[in-house]
Amino acid sequence: MKDRPLTVGLEKDELVIRIGLDILIYASERQQDFWSIMYDKTGKCPEEPYVKIVDDAEFISDVISELNKEEEDGTTPIHRLLDKAVMDAYENGSLGFADED
Repeated sequence: MKDRPLTVGLEKDELVIRIGLDILIYASERQQDFWSIMYDKTGKCPEEPYVKIVDDAEFISDVISELNKEEEDGTTPIHRLLDKAVMDAYENGSLGFADED
């Protein structure tokens, strides 16, 4: 589904992260981080979208490459995302961890 919103769920024994390509492109063109870049370039508030993706296939391929890009220790942005989510769950009192005694 090209218009599937971002979802994270459990399917059988797998954590599954999904987003439709149309939604990813739409959200990417309007990403808040681009606002300040465009403002700095033009000196005025940008019109939406902030940037325009002109080659969907190339864009998606590049995003996948960035998500899979390994650091020297083998970690990727996805590893860091999951590490942060685990720590946030712990710090927010997840009952899935053993009690501290």
